[in-house]
Amino acid sequence: MRFKDFSSLTSELAFSLIEALKAEGATATFGMSNQSCSAYVNVSVEDDELDLYETIKVRFSDHADRHNSDVTIRIDDRIDTINDDCGDYVEIQVSDLTFADLLATAKEFVAARRAEIIAEATE
Repeated sequence: MRFKDFSSLTSELAFSLIEALKAEGATATFGMSNQSCSAYVNVSVEDDELDLYETIKVRFSDHADRHNSDVTIRIDDRIDTINDDCGDYVEIQVSDLTFADLLATAKEFVAARRAEIIAEATE
């Protein structure tokens, strides 16, 4: 899979996560940093009456978190940069398998954290 820049990749990961979570009946929204390539997914953890317990904040980025996300899925060490014959930047590339792995990591975190939140709220 090829992307024009890191923001395109992080956004695609975020929207893919949102789509997967919504297919499971979850409420999730997208956010994007104004200063970096970081893309965010805010996942609402609710009871059966849709009362909010807590929000899980998942972040896809190429750098460490400075805004207290619950988890950051780093992409910088998982991509290949494609340059032209002169060495100028063209785009980035990530394998389908790596993309799926990044997405699975985020989904697994959300599922585990959601279970923790619900267990704490219903004790």
